[in-house]
Amino acid sequence: MKLVVLGKTGFIGNAIFERFQGSMGRDVRGFNSSELNLASPKAADELAKLLDHNTTLVVSARAGKNSDPLKTLEQDIAITNNVARAITIVPVRKCVYFSSIAVYGEAIDNNNTTEETETSPTSLYGISRLAGEFAIKSAAKKARIPLTVFRPCMIYGPGDRVFPYGPDLFLKCALEDVSVKIFGEGTELRDYLHIQDLVKVTEYFIDNDLPGTYLLGTGESRSFIEIIECIKEITQRNVKTDRIEQKQPKINQKLNVQKLIKAFPGLSFIAFREGMRNTFEHAKN
Repeated sequence: MKLVVLGKTGFIGNAIFERFQGSMGRDVRGFNSSELNLASPKAADELAKLLDHNTTLVVSARAGKNSDPLKTLEQDIAITNNVARAITIVPVRKCVYFSSIAVYGEAIDNNNTTEETETSPTSLYGISRLAGEFAIKSAAKKARIPLTVFRPCMIYGPGDRVFPYGPDLFLKCALEDVSVKIFGEGTELRDYLHIQDLVKVTEYFIDNDLPGTYLLGTGESRSFIEIIECIKEITQRNVKTDRIEQKQPKINQKLNVQKLIKAFPGLSFIAFREGMRNTFEHAKN
């Protein structure tokens, strides 16, 4: 089987590429933007030349950081549009596309988010992910390609170089003796998935035919304050915090991942404390 990973130097893409690289019975290739600019006008044809009917295509590529958010949106949409065009030129064996729970909207209080929850993105990032879903789904349907769409919550663990607001950023602040900014009481609830669990799930779906849309998360949410207390215990450091007035309504989010668990019998997740300890040990090296 041939495996092509797009976005191989990103947090998710790199972890998947590293897991499969050198594995027996697989021809594994990965590409980043310097090797294959998926936002360029010729990208669809260039990508199509790398594909065949035995290819499993993993799409985790997205636009890099840009000072102009609208430019990032434009590039993100161009990337997924070109991937969609490529798989209609050369239909692949199956496709795995990484979207985001941002398609539901970042300001939506929902303690039972499912795959059927109405999508209503409230950020340019969420809009780009949803637009990507539509483009890839349309192309896959036209080319009769089995498609798996993953909507992950925030991913944490070793290898994160972006550090969005959450566990990896808080740990980084603790190690650098920098204060963590906490909005309001810091009691808002979010789900977090360790990068090793994401890779495990991805491998299972690559090895099995399970098309459809799936939330990626643990089904358990925790507050920012809980995360900081966990980091204090693991690092044995007194993590400093700066309280900032919370001007927006408090938003709690909890994912219902029963569809994922039903598709992957016996699936278990790394306990959050263990995952943070693992991240801490890697950060020290």
